[in-house]
Amino acid sequence: MNIISCYFNKILSFLGFGKKETYEDLNITKIDPSTLTKVIINDSYEPFPMNLTPISKTLLPLNITGFKGGGYAISTLEQQAAQAFIVIDKCLRYINGKSTKPLTRWAATSSLLVQCRAGKDLNAYYDRNALKFFYWPDSKKMFYTCDSTDIVSHELGHAILDILRPDLWSISGYETFAFHESFGDITAMITLLQWDVVIDTMLKETNNDLTKSNCVSRISESFGALLTKISTNQGYLPYALRDAVNSFNYVLPETLPSDTLENQLSNEVHNFSRVFTGAWYDLFVKLYQKIVSSNMDRVAAVKAARDIATDYFLYGASNAPASPRFYNAVAQKMILKDKLTGGKYANEIKSVFTNRKILLPSLAILRDVTMQEVENLPNATKKEFEDHTIVNIDSKETFNLKVVNSLGNKELSSNDIIIQIPYQESYSFDNKGMIMQHISTSKEEAIQDATFAYDFMKERNLILSSEENKDKAWFKVSMKKLQRIRFMCVCQQNNCCIEGSPEYGKCFKQENNGGCKSCGGKKNDPCQCKDPEPVAAAPKLGCYVKSTKIGTASIKYCSRVSRRIC
Repeated sequence: MNIISCYFNKILSFLGFGKKETYEDLNITKIDPSTLTKVIINDSYEPFPMNLTPISKTLLPLNITGFKGGGYAISTLEQQAAQAFIVIDKCLRYINGKSTKPLTRWAATSSLLVQCRAGKDLNAYYDRNALKFFYWPDSKKMFYTCDSTDIVSHELGHAILDILRPDLWSISGYETFAFHESFGDITAMITLLQWDVVIDTMLKETNNDLTKSNCVSRISESFGALLTKISTNQGYLPYALRDAVNSFNYVLPETLPSDTLENQLSNEVHNFSRVFTGAWYDLFVKLYQKIVSSNMDRVAAVKAARDIATDYFLYGASNAPASPRFYNAVAQKMILKDKLTGGKYANEIKSVFTNRKILLPSLAILRDVTMQEVENLPNATKKEFEDHTIVNIDSKETFNLKVVNSLGNKELSSNDIIIQIPYQESYSFDNKGMIMQHISTSKEEAIQDATFAYDFMKERNLILSSEENKDKAWFKVSMKKLQRIRFMCVCQQNNCCIEGSPEYGKCFKQENNGGCKSCGGKKNDPCQCKDPEPVAAAPKLGCYVKSTKIGTASIKYCSRVSRRIC
């Protein structure tokens, strides 16, 4: 039994569940509804519940399907609703306490709908109106994405960033796409670090060396384990969807391949998000190491590092101008935040972003410009802080992208789409009105990035074109404008599922796999691909259908499974 199982079994025993009580026993055990609800911390297949009292009122309005308060058994809809309630509210309250912009309302709805059982799929998403979590059969039990604290808080991260930066919602910018995913993963880690039992486990698991992979750095272990069961591709992590303990350095995303093994970097946004996620975790560890060296208690040092890293991160995310190099813009704002707070951790933060190659070289010299000049520019917005002022200039630029009308959209008779480009700049001034920082980009670079982002979406069938991809599309074209629909776990539809495509019905071909988690088998295929024609022998590197026995069930699956989800 590994150290995590051992540790949490002690907790179960302490809480009165006893060593002999099984997962099935918990399903039929009804607790007095007036008492506490059971919450599965993290997302292991083993139930590690901890008793918490549901808060009577959330920070922001929620409409959680099935929520009736506490006292229900694990894996019931009522318990899942209560768990989602606690995880969401716990995360919201912490983020609100660290953010320079208070979380006073959702970005585009008065009350956020939360559906813990939105349907059968390997998926979860945020669409401005709701958080939707799906389920999928796993051996003798059902895998519910809502049972994963990582997945719930990741999707909530999209909603939080949407509150902080609603301007990013429909911008066609590749790095803003990837940063949204990184923000979700970082939110998941921040949420887990709210529980002392998780911090204790992390320290024991790593023997106090947080540079090692651990229960916090690993994003959604249970989903990773599920995908490993149905994948023979050794490039994938066998224990998680993603891991913040990684060695990926920044390169221009347009120079990367569009599809690789998950132990390599590609321009798929979930894959590329790991660069910034890894940098944030590096900063958290360096802060911890510096703080604990001052003889602070290790648990207290983790909390202090968490708070500082979160503070810097939220400031950077909230104030960085939307630009083609958004990672660099966020990093620059985080460095500014450290400078404004005395520069105590200047070496740590600069070394992290320099080592990850996120800080891009700049030859620009701060020009002598006054705050009055800048704030009088068109589309200028001023943010006044106690010790400095930020003036951001939103260009409001759009770009008419000429496209071949292959989307089946009648609105595109003139073969063009209006896309919003990532073209903002930011000026920071001290209390004396002296300029401290200027971040800008060129219109040409912004247009190139918007075109690259569009090509990324088009290649992966992420733009709504018909009934075939309505549940998987990220964007739609309305009144010739490209507009985002949702941020979601990715189960991209395989080309072989699309009638009329050259690959239709040929799901066994690797090049046809657009990111689907399963390429064949109507019964167990979340992408609803057609069964391929029988072949005498599968190609060596092909994406072909296999069959395996899991318990009493026979499951067909593809030899290549995408982990580009959540």
